[in-house]
Amino acid sequence: MAGERSEAQGLSSLGLLSVAVGLLVLMLVGVRTVSNTDFYTHLATSHGISEFGLGGEDALSFTTAGKSWVKATWLYDKLMAGLYGMGGAGLATIAHLLAVLVAYVLLIPTARRWANGNAIGFALLITAWLLAARFEPRSTVFALLFPAIFIHVLQERMDGPAWVPFAILLPAQVLWANMHTSFLMGPIIVLVFGVEAYLRTKKKQLGSTLVRMVALGAGCLLVSMANPVGPKLFSYVLAGWSESLFSVTQFWGSSFIDEFVGRKAFPLFYLVMGIGASGLIFYRDRLPPAITVLALFGAFVALYRYQEAIELFAILLFPFLCLCFQSIGNALSRVIQGKGTSASRAIEMAACGLAVLLGIGTVGVFASNSYFVKCGNASAFGLGANDEVIPAEALELLKREGFPDQLLNFPMDGCYIALNTDKQVLIDQRARLHTREGHQHLMSGLLGLNKEDAEIVYGQYKAQAVVVNSLAPNAEVLATRLLSSRNWKPAYFDGITLVLLLNTQENQALLGDDELKTRGLALIEKARQDYHQRLGGMVAAPLPARLIGAASMLMVFNRYAEAYELYELLKAGAPTMHTPHREQGYCKIQEGEYQDAIRHLLAAKKRAANDVRTWQMLGVAYEKSGEQDKADQAYARAKELGGGDKDGEAADPQADPAPAGPPGE
Repeated sequence: MAGERSEAQGLSSLGLLSVAVGLLVLMLVGVRTVSNTDFYTHLATSHGISEFGLGGEDALSFTTAGKSWVKATWLYDKLMAGLYGMGGAGLATIAHLLAVLVAYVLLIPTARRWANGNAIGFALLITAWLLAARFEPRSTVFALLFPAIFIHVLQERMDGPAWVPFAILLPAQVLWANMHTSFLMGPIIVLVFGVEAYLRTKKKQLGSTLVRMVALGAGCLLVSMANPVGPKLFSYVLAGWSESLFSVTQFWGSSFIDEFVGRKAFPLFYLVMGIGASGLIFYRDRLPPAITVLALFGAFVALYRYQEAIELFAILLFPFLCLCFQSIGNALSRVIQGKGTSASRAIEMAACGLAVLLGIGTVGVFASNSYFVKCGNASAFGLGANDEVIPAEALELLKREGFPDQLLNFPMDGCYIALNTDKQVLIDQRARLHTREGHQHLMSGLLGLNKEDAEIVYGQYKAQAVVVNSLAPNAEVLATRLLSSRNWKPAYFDGITLVLLLNTQENQALLGDDELKTRGLALIEKARQDYHQRLGGMVAAPLPARLIGAASMLMVFNRYAEAYELYELLKAGAPTMHTPHREQGYCKIQEGEYQDAIRHLLAAKKRAANDVRTWQMLGVAYEKSGEQDKADQAYARAKELGGGDKDGEAADPQADPAPAGPPGE
């Protein structure tokens, strides 16, 4: 390692500054309000464990009542419930920030073997951006601590007493196996470092090295069975990796993120791959086997399961990424200034200055809420939870005496409702419990897409209440279908939550509560006023989830003028959101103003050229205005994109007018 490694030894004062800036940025990127509704799944699971034990049967959902399920993150669930009870979502967020900070601090000594402080600082900045889209209180984020512990011990502590790795890694493996399903990475990391140790060990010590590493790897596998289900956990994990989990379990920051352009982090992944390739090209010495293999493994997993593995990729990549930045820096130094001491110092100062500037810029992007608004993330800079993505304000009605015991709901609200009321729900975000097929049948029945499934959901389960989260996919489809049937009536609407009750004698008292209905509508108006006042400031106004949901549902109620005005407000505060122009175009179609509709829909097309609904609506607008050739072209493009036939109005789920107005009308 003579050439490259000798240039990377130690950390100068400028290097320390770069590292400090990188760690600070890594921390601040995760300072955000909780908008991931799966957070409540962990809290609800912990509550269920407290009541029914680790082996207890499910009591949250009536569709899985009595069914046993593997609580693979039970220890994490209990930890989060304890932290939440002491300090709310803010304390849970701080715990995750500290876990990630400790993880990367543990990896810095390993990175220092091949990189100086500036290279480590740049790697930390890239890592922060890799984690940015998914850096919320989640078991996957918290579990990043464990691979970091393994890498640190196997790289930095193997030359000491033989018992040290066993004393640290075996307990860590037990905790890992009870907190997250990635625990099998522990033995894999041991295997990778074991092969490296074997290749580098002198012949006289090969036997002892082999025995030591095999014993450590086998020990990690063995102690992993110290969990509530024992060996069954292994098959559970392997089965989960054999198929990609469906969209209800995927996490990208908010329910409405698909309505924003430029939201994906995938280009950053390829940038990282480019940095890695450049580092390999310019690196002059023999690559360190273990960190190289782990980085390649992380890249492979990320390519296969990007949305579920980017965090693991970020932690496995880090030491190798530091090496790559160092390699690129050394190459630039050789080309520009040779090996002069003064020139090297100037280059170091320039690199440090650039790291600091990039760090300040990154902090500014997040602290100003610019990142969250541009990407369509429901979070905002700060601590706590965003109550606008859950039916928090509707709890008063849901817990009221006489409210039906069983209710129908979208998955994102399931565990929150079960946790905060005594109600059993239709479905929640525990995908492995409900299974892919079960989820598909329940959602098909809930939306009325299949007659047999609908008979089960609405007939067999005999639920008398439906809680619709306006931000959920197809929420407007469900609301339109139920209101059009005239069997269901709106009892409450606050922009986020629409509560529908069967129009029965037993529900008349709740349906006739005008005060509750007025309060819900007042929340929408307050949100509108607050958002309007916050626009134009140095700190971007957080995305108003309540207004986004309200605008969608107001069109279901045929309140097009009010919906149009809300979308106009959203255009001012969320310029990367492509749906306001589209939905304004739809409003204008319904009002007979076809030229205005075309103007809005063309603007929507510029922002999202492959959006099927935009092309369908554009076809309708052209046809209504007498421009049949353009209408045919729009319909044809919609069909190419998977939009079915040219009947744009029928293809749009909001086309059938709902006979009932919103609560309070």
